[in-house]
Amino acid sequence: MPLFIVNFKTYENGTGKKALRLAKIIDKVAVDFQDTDIDVVIAVQPADIRLIADKVSIPVFAQHVDPTTCGSNTGSVLLESVIEAGARGAIINHSEHRMKLEDIKKTIRRAKKLDFPVIVCVDKLSLGEKVSNLRPDFIAIELPELIGGKKSISLVKPNLIKKCVKALGNRVIAGSGIRGFDDVKKAIDLGANGVLVANAIVNAKKPEKVLKDLLTAF
Repeated sequence: MPLFIVNFKTYENGTGKKALRLAKIIDKVAVDFQDTDIDVVIAVQPADIRLIADKVSIPVFAQHVDPTTCGSNTGSVLLESVIEAGARGAIINHSEHRMKLEDIKKTIRRAKKLDFPVIVCVDKLSLGEKVSNLRPDFIAIELPELIGGKKSISLVKPNLIKKCVKALGNRVIAGSGIRGFDDVKKAIDLGANGVLVANAIVNAKKPEKVLKDLLTAF
């Protein structure tokens, strides 16, 4: 089933009460598209998970988790804590929050034991190949220089998506610069099993309209 994930990041429109309002808008649109077999997911800040998770029907993911276990780890984002707050999955190793390879592997192993889905972001195929043996649920290929920009990975680097799909299979989703119908359509045509979107929806004047447009590309 294709994945469409909206990353709220720490945008003002994706924080606190505004995040809840946006989540409800996305949830409403997702209901309208429920017959299309697209998994619409939102990724929010740890502090907002509990605020939002029980107010929407769509899955709420954490934007990051650490490999640490319960104990003396001040400042770490504990898997058990986001699960209890209502998170149903997490993004890790986003370009804006890189992790060491060993920590990525530890996090995936811990998440597997807790039956907790994980999306691992990578900026190159070689990294995707290193983490793929641990079977993360999805691998998001994204280029840091395109994130938040006006050019998408699917239009600028289509061969990268194609190579990732060939090597890593149907777990690949495309991120960075995804803004419009053509960006999503191209990513899907290249074999990606979904997209990771942020700015185009979170900061849109009419997020409902933008979201509907992007979802029709599937």
